[in-house]
Amino acid sequence: MSKSSGYAIRDGVEGRERLRVLARVMGDSSKALLDRLDLRDGLACLDGGCGGGDVTLELARRVAPSGRVVGVDADPTTLEIARGHFTHPDSPSQRRYEELYCELVRRRGGDPNIGPRLPSLLRSAGFTAIGVAVVQPVALVGEAKLMTPITMENIADAVLQEGLATRPEVDEIIRGLYDFATDPETLSGVPRIVQAWGRRECSGE
Repeated sequence: MSKSSGYAIRDGVEGRERLRVLARVMGDSSKALLDRLDLRDGLACLDGGCGGGDVTLELARRVAPSGRVVGVDADPTTLEIARGHFTHPDSPSQRRYEELYCELVRRRGGDPNIGPRLPSLLRSAGFTAIGVAVVQPVALVGEAKLMTPITMENIADAVLQEGLATRPEVDEIIRGLYDFATDPETLSGVPRIVQAWGRRECSGE
């Protein structure tokens, strides 16, 4: 990945595996969201910020056989929101990770706190019947706790390229995050996720 790249999180095999973990962690809430949308055969759907495409494929199944779905994504990090992220007890490694993540996304042209603006962005793009929900999976054990150290591993290269931290510091943060995640006495999970949706009349092909 070049320094000029807009991506903050690794792409390729490692990045895709992170998105698979995220899809499993968010699976139930994503399906609950789609259940709200009155999806049916023949609809045309847009999945903005589709990441690895897991939700896109689920959309396609729900509007088949004559519907169509398009997934677009400039950078999978731009739809993730760091504020609302929490741990118990407090974790210095977690706090430093959040600082690095937010600053890195901003430097790469993204907005780490775009979630609350999604409804207004949909409205300005001509969507109606806009809805919004907030979900935040947390856990004592399992993959929800592993999302933070996995993400830190995947932004490590970009953090170093931007000069935000040294390699020893990055390695120490990753170790601290894994130690925290594997401790069954600690509580953590994914950041607060803002889900937004809407409908727009199509003018034709």
